[in-house]
Amino acid sequence: MKNKFILGLVLGMFLIGLVSAGITSYAITDLQKGKTAFAGDVQVQITDISRTGVVSVQVTDTQTGATERVAVTEGRTALTKFGEVQVGAVRPASLFRKANVESIVVTPTAGGAEVTSQDAEECSANCQAFTERYKLDEGETISIGSDTIMISFIDEDSVKFEVNGQPTELFSKNQWFELSNSQIVEVENIRKLGVPGTTGWAALGLNGYKLDEGETINLQGNQISINYIDANSVKLEVNNQLTDLLNKGGWVELNSGQIAVVEKINKLEVGGTIGYVRIGLASCYFPYL
Repeated sequence: MKNKFILGLVLGMFLIGLVSAGITSYAITDLQKGKTAFAGDVQVQITDISRTGVVSVQVTDTQTGATERVAVTEGRTALTKFGEVQVGAVRPASLFRKANVESIVVTPTAGGAEVTSQDAEECSANCQAFTERYKLDEGETISIGSDTIMISFIDEDSVKFEVNGQPTELFSKNQWFELSNSQIVEVENIRKLGVPGTTGWAALGLNGYKLDEGETINLQGNQISINYIDANSVKLEVNNQLTDLLNKGGWVELNSGQIAVVEKINKLEVGGTIGYVRIGLASCYFPYL
């Protein structure tokens, strides 16, 4: 029994239920890369810990098997469809110790995440989860890859950003903009009380890539470009291999094992215009394919 207790301490699998206002949170201590712990019906796994204190966390609903990954900076909170994940102090790897997260607090969503897909189309939609989520407070700056983002204006239902020092247009919920690496950032939520002096925030989710006609993007080690595009269909070139003609919802398997799905095709029937497609990464295989 004593040995099991010590082993549990090393693996960081102690969970403490924290009940506040009827919401149960779970504190996970000393969690190392590759190890897992459970917070109610949610499984938490650390997939990577960077030297700059950014922790990649995989969250899985044990009832449905649905999975989402988020990148959370030390001391910050990320929003997932399964609840909130707050990362405490991070100890990067050194010569004499492995990297670990001293504490993570997980607050699962009440009732858990619902997955009710019955066919391939619904399964596809459920697989298109945000690959990363960020909570951006008014007055702070966050970095996503090589891009810096801050809020320049926010009210109850709209927000404007500065991306790498350049102002964006005014966005509402579910609208999106593009980063320098072609990743799409979607405005998932906007919160600002109509009270002077209060701090607002926006929830941002990375949701696929925008691929313009004439450019090549690197998608998880895969070189992808548009070979042909019209108003309703597109043919892609993936690692120098041509795909079939794809409509919206069409997909291609990448060499990373993930599925790249054509989420939107935009091409005006006007000579000289540049079309684009939105490509989303599915987080699971479709059992219907």
